[in-house]
Amino acid sequence: MQLQRGVWIALFLLSLGMHWQHLRKDLISIHVWRQTQTQATVRAFYEEDMHILHPRRDERGDGDGLFLMEFPLMQWTVAAIWHLTGPQLWVSRMFMFLCYCLAALALSKLIRLLTGSEWAALAAGWGLLFSPAFYYHGINPMPDNLALCLSLWGLAWFVQAIQERSRPLLLLGGCALALGVACKLPFIVWYAAPAWYFMQRLWNKDRVPSAWAEGILFVLPFLIPAAWYAWVIPQWQADVITQGIIGNWESLQNTFGYIGHNLVSTLPELLMGWALLPLFLAGIYFFFRRKYYRHLKFPLLAVWFLALVAFYMYETNAIRDDHDYYFYPFYPFVFFPIALAVKELAGMSGMWRNVVISMILLAPLNTHLRMHQRWNPENPGFNADVLRHKPALQKAVPADALVVAGNDVSHFIWLYHLDKKGWCFEKDGLAADSLRSWRTRGAAYLYSDSRKLERRPDIAVQFDRLVDTFGTVHLYALKPSSAAQVLR
Repeated sequence: MQLQRGVWIALFLLSLGMHWQHLRKDLISIHVWRQTQTQATVRAFYEEDMHILHPRRDERGDGDGLFLMEFPLMQWTVAAIWHLTGPQLWVSRMFMFLCYCLAALALSKLIRLLTGSEWAALAAGWGLLFSPAFYYHGINPMPDNLALCLSLWGLAWFVQAIQERSRPLLLLGGCALALGVACKLPFIVWYAAPAWYFMQRLWNKDRVPSAWAEGILFVLPFLIPAAWYAWVIPQWQADVITQGIIGNWESLQNTFGYIGHNLVSTLPELLMGWALLPLFLAGIYFFFRRKYYRHLKFPLLAVWFLALVAFYMYETNAIRDDHDYYFYPFYPFVFFPIALAVKELAGMSGMWRNVVISMILLAPLNTHLRMHQRWNPENPGFNADVLRHKPALQKAVPADALVVAGNDVSHFIWLYHLDKKGWCFEKDGLAADSLRSWRTRGAAYLYSDSRKLERRPDIAVQFDRLVDTFGTVHLYALKPSSAAQVLR
């Protein structure tokens, strides 16, 4: 036990050391739109309103900006911490790092309960810590990190509860999984495992009254995410997640292209890392060679896995080939074969043990080489001048001014970095009528990197003056609208 604890401490320190230089960097790189969306909500909680049912976004025009998507537990928690530390981005990153570490511990506990092997469990936790995608997202403000952490603990406590026949653990697991689903809806698929367990007990007439009582105890906390999503989903418009492949139809060629890319690239390169691929394949071999499918827990795992496959097929055209964090719910099945391989090979000759140790030790290096360029400020994933001139761009207009900003296809990145509220445009496309309407509602300035847009007569006529230039970003004062003046 002391050795295991020492290894975990060393693992966390190693990962912290690898992340250290990035903790104080601004929000940039792959999926920066998701990061800025989340962090803007954190900032809004802190600056405006700590009511957890009032998450807000920056692109709100002159409205209240309520942004009702996932239950904002992660955003609210970080904002609460900010009230103690001050509004520091590194605090958000460290909270994410804590979720990242706790998720690895939870996966390790789950694998230990399923395999009975301490070293297999440690290998699974190690693998998750140095999964290239999870390593990158592990310090990025994203609700997915807390959702994965809570859901893993929920399933781990569920398995422990049914092994120890502990109702307190069952309730604890139900609460954790329910909060994980609240933070990110796709984790609802994980209910397939406990649902199958309780259905089997009822079917086999195994302590039926107890099965009903324990099932209700586990599912009762689900009322939290059920109530939240029943309230907010009807307000979503053309949401690709809830509509799935039915509302996001693409050609079969594209759909099969996404599936193929995720199997041959996303899975080995981003989810586990090439260093662990041999162990993953070996684990699949041992699963069938040792007939693990005859294990009593296999039906539960099979139902869980099939539910995830069904989820993936339904969401293929939303996940596409560029949303690696949508694969968070699959992580237990990415590292379960690796854990089996370690369990089997560690008991073989010294040569095989050395092979396993070499592959495991290569994982951090593989992850560093694959991911270290993602935090490159010179290639932030949006117009670098917005980042380069960020303080000057923020100070160039009054803090409470409503602005128009673009090009920003995300509708989150620019306003977050400008620390302003207002409207966005994208792809050089801003209708003159829209700009006039926004001026009527209080828009006073326009940040633009679109020379094509600025040269349009119907847009240029609404400029009062060029305030300043910041590289490729031009700042214009807009002509006051007579209607806006009357409203004042």
